Amino acid sequence: MGQGKKCGGPTHWRVPALILGTLYVLGMMWSRVYIGVHSPTDVLGGALFSLAWVVALTRALRIHPAFPVGSREE
Repeated sequence: MGQGKKCGGPTHWRVPALILGTLYVLGMMWSRVYIGVHSPTDVLGGALFSLAWVVALTRALRIHPAFPVGSREE
């Protein structure tokens, strides 16, 4: 890799990527209910479970010694 940007740092693409990802997930949830494959409670339950999983993994990585909070270079 070159000397320029660091990996994992804040970029100007972070917000658009989050918006597009959120729209994709919401569209997928809506489509599953719309075509009748799942009920709204199934889709909501899956979304809540996924959110809990992401929160748990984020917390686990923040307290793990391999990923100390202050170790990222600015």
